[in-house]
Amino acid sequence: MEPRRHVQRWGRIVTFSMRRICGLWVTMAAALASPALAAKMAVVPVSAGNPHILIGNEIFLLSGGQRVWLEIRLSGWAPQRLRVWQAKVDSSGYENGGPGALAPAHLTCSGDDDEGDAQCSSAFERGSTCNSPPSGGLFCEAGYQDSLRTDWIFRGLSAGISAVDVHTPDYRYGGTSFPPSSVTDDGTWKYGGTLVLDVPADASGTFVIAPLPFQDSFMFDDTEGGAEVIPLEELIAARITVGEAFFPKGRYLAITPSSEARATGLRVTYPSGLPRPDAPGIGIEPGNRAGVSGFSRWVGPPRDFVERGQPTRYFAAAELQCKPFVTDWSGFDIVQVYGDAVLPGATYAVEEVDQALIVGPDAVGPGTSQGNVHTWMFGDIVPPYYGKTAAIQPDMLDVRAVVDTFLGLRESPIKVRVQLGGFVPNPADEISMLDVVHAIDAFKGLPFPYPIPAECE
Repeated sequence: MEPRRHVQRWGRIVTFSMRRICGLWVTMAAALASPALAAKMAVVPVSAGNPHILIGNEIFLLSGGQRVWLEIRLSGWAPQRLRVWQAKVDSSGYENGGPGALAPAHLTCSGDDDEGDAQCSSAFERGSTCNSPPSGGLFCEAGYQDSLRTDWIFRGLSAGISAVDVHTPDYRYGGTSFPPSSVTDDGTWKYGGTLVLDVPADASGTFVIAPLPFQDSFMFDDTEGGAEVIPLEELIAARITVGEAFFPKGRYLAITPSSEARATGLRVTYPSGLPRPDAPGIGIEPGNRAGVSGFSRWVGPPRDFVERGQPTRYFAAAELQCKPFVTDWSGFDIVQVYGDAVLPGATYAVEEVDQALIVGPDAVGPGTSQGNVHTWMFGDIVPPYYGKTAAIQPDMLDVRAVVDTFLGLRESPIKVRVQLGGFVPNPADEISMLDVVHAIDAFKGLPFPYPIPAECE
């Protein structure tokens, strides 16, 4: 009979894939080979309860009221060998200054036994078990390690312990192997655990979920008998963005300016002429995309536009231009940016540049990074979105979405998601049959029909 798969100690859940050695239950994990470059630790979004878009380390949700799965991953500790590691999640990122704070997923279970464990594994994922904390009650672990995964950090080692501490909101994941076992780096990302978060219905905007820095998150190599620190070169955060207005679109960039009240310009840079490297195959690229060597534009004056013929609903939009435009952007939660330089399937860097640094069309110094923003596949508007399970996109559901917005139906997508036509889209225009034709052409696999942008003179 296999023993229990977790042990509760002061809020700590220690998970084992079990073999009994010298009276201890120890973990099985995997010895791997070959070198990497720099030690990294990441929180990575991997899935959600409803249709979503994954781009690199970001996940986009049309709305809240669902769950998101994230993973702790590690890589790059060569030439050292990994014996001890810990990752602590910064729960302050569960809030973003607005309503609808995220929280570890909450689900009750029937008992601290095989039946309760089966309920948790079914609802969350293999590895989650039914926990009975000192505070009382029974709940499924929203933080856990699946030690049966082939990419698990300690998979295949002779002995070790892995643990997930859930007694505070800052969940801690970690493990250690027993001498002489340790993990050789093979240059790939390794799985260290799963975090399941509930996104409430009123959530909106971007939430940043990061590992806390050293003392709280670390790697060690003590194969020579001493605790040698493996320097973490990078801590990578997951970004969860919620709301239809923030969703990646084919012809618009959703930019969120800083809330600080000061006069600045917003500079948007397309750093490469190549398709976005972090989401291969996501778009029907312009045939001459390789001719774009990179360029910058400035966000022009924002204006309010009527949403889908509904005079009580507005959105702010601004066109990219060559000349800098300076204003106080703090009153804008989000600006939908458009122009000839906004191409489908691309990633753009956004900087907010202080007025004092702007001289003519250029800036004499770097601005404050506002992160990257993305465009999505031309014509892929509604679920299912391009991905492993929907590689043929767009489809007729996307065409129907454009028609629904043309008809002004209540549940149709917002204008900036379905506006496809025009060398430079006009947010003042209603959705027209030109947009419908472009949706049909995209469904047929025809290329993006407009030329690449010209350089500023």
